[in-house]
Amino acid sequence: MEDKIYDLIKRMQTDMNERFDKMDQKFTEKFDEVDKRFNEMDQKFTEKFDEVDKRFNEMNQKFTEKLDEMDNKIAKKFNDSCELTETLYAEFNKRSIKTDERFDKMEKQLEEVRQDIKKIRTEIDNDILDKIKALFDDRKVVHEKLDALDEKFDRLQISVNELTMKELHNNTRIIELSRDLKKACQ
Repeated sequence: MEDKIYDLIKRMQTDMNERFDKMDQKFTEKFDEVDKRFNEMDQKFTEKFDEVDKRFNEMNQKFTEKLDEMDNKIAKKFNDSCELTETLYAEFNKRSIKTDERFDKMEKQLEEVRQDIKKIRTEIDNDILDKIKALFDDRKVVHEKLDALDEKFDRLQISVNELTMKELHNNTRIIELSRDLKKACQ
């Protein structure tokens, strides 16, 4: 009788071992399948991230080019304005207090424009760092920021043009007054 019980226990053990082996094999297959899917997802995520990173770098390059272009245009206009101001100052040699105040006001406004551009550049740089994270959430935010920057650039360009026009008008008025003064003195 003990032999039968022993044989029965042995068969049960063998049967259980076979079942555990089958379960272990199934678990291994399932884990391999999950691991394979995870690797595929990881590869797809890496590809998407690389694509987003490439797009970000392209956008960053465009930002930099636009900012450099804006800096060059403003610097040229500022330099042109400064040269004209120096020529008029040397030519008319200390005009009335109102004329001096006008020049001071123009220089202050030009400096304010420069400071505003520096602030905008700093804001753009800070926003770009935050946008790296936001690219995964919504590309629309980036497009809205680009539109806003274009609008700010247009407003700055208009302001610079208006300042240039005011300066040219003031210069023309000074020349006219100088001629009138010469005629009156003769």
